[in-house]
Amino acid sequence: MVNDLAELDLVAFGPNPAHRRSPLIARTAAGSARLAGIRAAEIASLAELAATSASGRVAAGVRVMDALTRHFHDQVRAAGMPLAPGMPLESGRSSRPTRSAPAAAPSI
Repeated sequence: MVNDLAELDLVAFGPNPAHRRSPLIARTAAGSARLAGIRAAEIASLAELAATSASGRVAAGVRVMDALTRHFHDQVRAAGMPLAPGMPLESGRSSRPTRSAPAAAPSI
């Protein structure tokens, strides 16, 4: 997959001072522009979706996703595996402001 991105000039391989045989992969200007376009389209699509969704349903969805994230992070920790650096809930709490306990899954 990375080679395909390189053929499209979306990423480039560079030297890796920490490991001679493994190159570092970085986005090119074209790759950054493509990603910005994807993100802009995603934000527009999400804004359209949010405008047609009841705020209570969105909040319930966020609570469900928070509960799922906590569940899977607990499974990773129980298996003795570290969470990737920068992952939310790394310290056991969400990076979002504290809320009351998650509600039951919404009926949609």
